Amino acid sequence: MLNLIAKAKTDTARVKILNTLSSEMVEADTALAHRFANQALAKAEAISYYKGMIEAYYNIAYIYELLYKQPVAERFYLKGITLANERQLINLAANGYQNYAVLLKKQRKFKLALQTNVMGMQLYERLKDTAHLAIIYTNVGNCYSNLNLPQLAVSYHIKSLQISQQRGNNVGITKAYNNIAIVYERNGNFEKALENYRRMLGPAVATGKKNLLAVVNGNIGSAYQNLKQSAKAIPYIAKAIQQQIALGDKARVALNLNNIAAAYNDLHQYKKAYKASLEGIKYAREADDKESLGYAYLTAGTAAAGLQNYKQALVFMDTVQRFAMEMDMVPLKLSYYQQAGNVYKAVGNYKRSLELSEIMGALKDSTYNAEKHEQIAALQEQYESQKKDKQLAQNALADAKNKDLLTRNHRVVIGLIVSILILITIATLVVRNMRLKGEKLKSEKALAAFEAEQDLLNEKLRISGELHDNIGSQLTFIHSSIQNMRGMPDGAQQSGLKETEEIAVNTIRDLRQTVWFINNSSFTPDDFAIRLREYIKPYQLLGSTEIIINNHIPETVSISSAKATHLFRIVQEAINNALKYANAGTIEVKLEAHRSGNITVTIHDDGHGFDTQLSSAGFGLRNMEARAQKAGGVVEITSAVGKGTTVKVNVPG
Repeated sequence: MLNLIAKAKTDTARVKILNTLSSEMVEADTALAHRFANQALAKAEAISYYKGMIEAYYNIAYIYELLYKQPVAERFYLKGITLANERQLINLAANGYQNYAVLLKKQRKFKLALQTNVMGMQLYERLKDTAHLAIIYTNVGNCYSNLNLPQLAVSYHIKSLQISQQRGNNVGITKAYNNIAIVYERNGNFEKALENYRRMLGPAVATGKKNLLAVVNGNIGSAYQNLKQSAKAIPYIAKAIQQQIALGDKARVALNLNNIAAAYNDLHQYKKAYKASLEGIKYAREADDKESLGYAYLTAGTAAAGLQNYKQALVFMDTVQRFAMEMDMVPLKLSYYQQAGNVYKAVGNYKRSLELSEIMGALKDSTYNAEKHEQIAALQEQYESQKKDKQLAQNALADAKNKDLLTRNHRVVIGLIVSILILITIATLVVRNMRLKGEKLKSEKALAAFEAEQDLLNEKLRISGELHDNIGSQLTFIHSSIQNMRGMPDGAQQSGLKETEEIAVNTIRDLRQTVWFINNSSFTPDDFAIRLREYIKPYQLLGSTEIIINNHIPETVSISSAKATHLFRIVQEAINNALKYANAGTIEVKLEAHRSGNITVTIHDDGHGFDTQLSSAGFGLRNMEARAQKAGGVVEITSAVGKGTTVKVNVPG
């Protein structure tokens, strides 16, 4: 290598060789690669060889990226990009934007990664560099996918696909179909995902690359699994496992063993599922893949429960919970809550099963809302970016007019020439301004449409949440109870039937209340009080606790359906807690309105009370707080041992 550098006839040639050596050595020996890059940078700076300096900056940035020193890597990428823009080296600037965006994506800075990719994309489009455009269109699509904007993601993956098809690049075609399928899969359109995974087969075979074929088979199997067609999934996944074992790809072997175990579980072939899960645990450990390890324990726990080895199943589920919490993985958490809930039902611990079901519902709701906020923020950011472009165009127009004033005293011929040039410039700016206005209008319409869709989706979410929280979990409980009673002796069956019958009666009442809230857009205070009195009737008839409803809200006040639903559920939770745990003699519910327009609902009981400093908030109390927040208000809970409990919720009118 040193001889190669020594033989170079010019310093420019030496810089090129050093940069090439740095790029080639980076994976094998980062220290040596770093030395070559620094030498290249020093020589390039000495002779003002800007292209060599920029390439050295990028090489150094990538080395620090591999060493997980992101802030240093970011600094060198920006140095290279700035110099490339200053020297009008468009290709190098585009390359810098592309590589810097990859770093930002690794840091989960998806919005900034999108902006950076778009800057690189615009430069590659100017250069008509289709090879790099195919790559950067993919990167832009991935950013949109990470921002939960699937339609935009698919549109850019299709652009990448079209370029790969034009160039006859079968690897690119395979990857593009894979990316399109992933977007559909993430958004629950499993039919479209399967369709695109199957389209990968032809070009993957044409590449002759065994690793690509293994990925395709695994993905097709996974798509069938998502469609609940486990029997069709198994042959594809089994083929992928064989191919990946031959390739020595332990991480993907672990992933597909988890998938085939899940398929066997769905088909109630628990022995096969258990065996595949244990193999998955082994391969995931060897690959040091914690995510796959978590899912392997999940499928093992499900299989153990299917084999009625409930003790072992709960051991596996506890391990899944630990992995899910450590890695803060929402999908694994949701899977744990569902599968562990099933195990607890099977062993007769219905209370724990119901708790996990409620936690799962709350997590789904919070995840959905977070995704929608990210989508709106991304659209808003696009809109603001276009506003900035328009302002730049207006500033350029103002500058042109100022220059025009300065030329008035020049000679006539020069004045005419300058005037013509200014007219051309103005015409160009006007056309650009019109285009920007059109883009802004489209963005504003997209944002308005998206906000309308968000309102509709939020209302659907509220209704589905009510049905899930108060009806779905109870119906699931009833169904599980009936299944578990099949093998019980007659005495135990009668006891179970009585409990199930009580829950069924409560479910019917809850369903009627939910339908009543959904069917009305708003309520008078009297309507709300009447509904509360109907709710407490059974407790008044059967129990010794007196429940009083006092309504002091004027009839002119209107309560929206959403707020009424949340307030009713808070009252319901507070009354249930007082009856179950407080041994209260009297419970009073007071409805009040204030001059500010706010509505206050106070629920007070004279029961045992509790020490709020010692007791941690249970799920019921957290649920009341969550509902108050959704109604735009706050809830305050005060209690002391022997002095009862007061729940006060205040919401805007």
